[in-house]
Amino acid sequence: VGADGQPLSTEQIMTLLLRPSSPLAGFSVEKINKLSDVALHTMQLFRESTPSYFDGDLLLFYASQRPSDAPDWQAWTPYIGGKISKVDINSSHSAMTLPAPLADIGKALAERIIG
Repeated sequence: VGADGQPLSTEQIMTLLLRPSSPLAGFSVEKINKLSDVALHTMQLFRESTPSYFDGDLLLFYASQRPSDAPDWQAWTPYIGGKISKVDINSSHSAMTLPAPLADIGKALAERIIG
């Protein structure tokens, strides 16, 4: 959605994705189209899937910058047989792979692995 509240055209979206500050700036239009196809396909598979039960503990990295209607972390409870350890990460879900959130995730993992 653009600043005017209207949906962006494919051309406008591609311009944004190819701008120099974009993580996709070095990609070709063809590669971005392929990534888009894969992303849409995996989203469809996810929506059609049913999570399996895991009889073990879960270390959950929780994006704390969430919309009010986002699912709560406790929605995992029916699928986990062990303890759920939640680590709040000061990030949105879509930004969890940026350097600062990844550094926080790495620190939390190191604390649990190394001590």
